[in-house]
Amino acid sequence: MILVVNKVDRPDARLREVVDEVYELFLDLDADESQIDFPIVYTNAKAGWASTEEGVEGEDLRPLFELLAEHIPRPSTRRATACRHW
Repeated sequence: MILVVNKVDRPDARLREVVDEVYELFLDLDADESQIDFPIVYTNAKAGWASTEEGVEGEDLRPLFELLAEHIPRPSTRRATACRHW
């Protein structure tokens, strides 16, 4: 899992509170430590940037895409069915 906190540029953004609420939700669901240890990315999708550091404005969405590539497994497909024509 990757936690994406969007709209961090807003004056009323509650970054720390949102992250804490997600942690609390996972604890309430009896998640184990490996499930609670997830990366966090802060974004302003409208402006097109992301950052892995709270309070630091990114230059582009690369940090988000890098986390996705690193943490989300590729789909498993068989070679014969991978390129089906409809």
